[in-house]
Amino acid sequence: MGNRWVNRTKASLKRGRKTIADFWALVDKRGDDECWPWEGARATRKCGYVNGKITIDGTEHQAHRLAYQLCVGEIPEGRIIRHTCDFALCCNPAHLRVGTPQDNVRDRVRRGRSWHKLTDDQVREIRASDTRLVSLANKYGVSITAVSLIRNRKRRQSVPDHPTPTPTNSEMTREDD
Repeated sequence: MGNRWVNRTKASLKRGRKTIADFWALVDKRGDDECWPWEGARATRKCGYVNGKITIDGTEHQAHRLAYQLCVGEIPEGRIIRHTCDFALCCNPAHLRVGTPQDNVRDRVRRGRSWHKLTDDQVREIRASDTRLVSLANKYGVSITAVSLIRNRKRRQSVPDHPTPTPTNSEMTREDD
């Protein structure tokens, strides 16, 4: 029955008749404490993050939000769903929490996922490097998106390409004759 279910699910998804069962068939349910990766269609948001998406009865849903609604309940208006696991494609309801966008920013900073933790010299190194984004992200402990936005000068624009020279002690203490 497993193969028949998978084939039916893939066929129904191709024809556009998606159901809640189709949704769950596209979630790789693992252990209770593990991430449950979304394996269906994905959408890249303006900020560069990737979310799972599915359309059911003509309404497009973000996969993690739908998982939360199905397992926990409604999401209050103006609220978002945060991932305690920091994996945007995770649909495990145990990893999902309601919050505000500000809560999400605080989570990112607290967990060290913010490009704000980079020094000006590191920002300059990222801009000057031709190393792959994923390698730089791993090196500096930030997301690939953060590296891309910094490299393309969409974040940390205030950092000059060359450091501002600081006067030496002898220049500061030299007396005028």
